[in-house]
Amino acid sequence: MTNVRPDSTMLLYQRRDLFNKKIRGGIRYSTVVNFSTRFPLFSPGGNLKQDDETKYHYVDGGYVENTGTGTMLEVLKTLKLKSKAFRDREIVPFVFVLSFSDSREADTKNLSFGNELSEILAGIYDTRAGRSAMAMDELRHYTEDELHGKVIQLSIGKSGSQVPLNWVLSTNSLNNLKMDIKDKWEHREFNDLRNLYILNKDVKWDY
Repeated sequence: MTNVRPDSTMLLYQRRDLFNKKIRGGIRYSTVVNFSTRFPLFSPGGNLKQDDETKYHYVDGGYVENTGTGTMLEVLKTLKLKSKAFRDREIVPFVFVLSFSDSREADTKNLSFGNELSEILAGIYDTRAGRSAMAMDELRHYTEDELHGKVIQLSIGKSGSQVPLNWVLSTNSLNNLKMDIKDKWEHREFNDLRNLYILNKDVKWDY
């Protein structure tokens, strides 16, 4: 949910404009915020009632893709279409993607008990992981091949329990993130940041 109207260059922009297509009369901020915590079995889907007694139920978009790279790809494509500076390469984008772990192929395990249920859950999870991997690769190719920029993927050294993904991060979580980012910056010559650092080796860097 956003107060930014989908651009006509975006795929299915009219259907994705919920305020124009489905939701009438506004929506509470608390409901908007909690859309991203709607995972049935853990929390119920968001229920929006309309004036004509129609009910819409919404769940978290993380079921489809939970990295944001798909959205970033659309933003970059729109910027190239709309911005002369992007087309003339006056602006070169560098995209940083922070994740809790590197993407690796999961070990295949035999299912010997409860496979009827586990196949459903594993299928949903693997579909999301596959979509996220595809979106990441599409973002990388477009940024580097079309815009001549760079995508730099960095794994957060902290675990999900140390920095839980939520709308409100505790002071401890923020401190953990700051420590992790500072460590990556101080060792930039030895991690994926070196790809950016080498391009700017004659520039003085200040943290």
